[in-house]
Amino acid sequence: MILGKEANIGLDALSRLKKRSASVYWTLVGDGPEKPRWEAMSRCLGVADMVEFRGQVSRAEVLSLMRQGDVLFHPAFREGWGGAILEGMSMGLPVVCLDWGGPGYIVDEESGIKVPVNQPREHIVEGLAEAIERLQDPALRRRMGEAARERVQKCFSLETLTSLVEWVYDEVQQL
Repeated sequence: MILGKEANIGLDALSRLKKRSASVYWTLVGDGPEKPRWEAMSRCLGVADMVEFRGQVSRAEVLSLMRQGDVLFHPAFREGWGGAILEGMSMGLPVVCLDWGGPGYIVDEESGIKVPVNQPREHIVEGLAEAIERLQDPALRRRMGEAARERVQKCFSLETLTSLVEWVYDEVQQL
């Protein structure tokens, strides 16, 4: 099971995977004005049987879904930071995301697969599909998931981020 949000480009990638007979099930959490369009798009692309739109769920349910998941699929262009990515990584989920914004900064080569966005949409969709295919390998998922957990602990812990903020404040005060 893969978890994710912002479905447009992700549904296109899922469509490619279906044509390749990949066994993938995507659970999307969250709600908003685009949800009905994404549901219709999943039906048009023939992938409605591979997607579950959970809508708005409690934080406890999101965390439960993450614990059950295999991969965090986050094909979002509009993500400034990536709190959901950090949560998933802290639970040992490898990430498939776009190399853009917060996700592009948070995820490294060991903890997930980032798809470059400086290419035509068709290549981005293919890159996402290929990344999900690669993570069908349990050993790779396990290795990346462990690296994801370690990266969050090392680089994004409250202690680390507090030290960084304090350093920035010290630097600014010296200007």
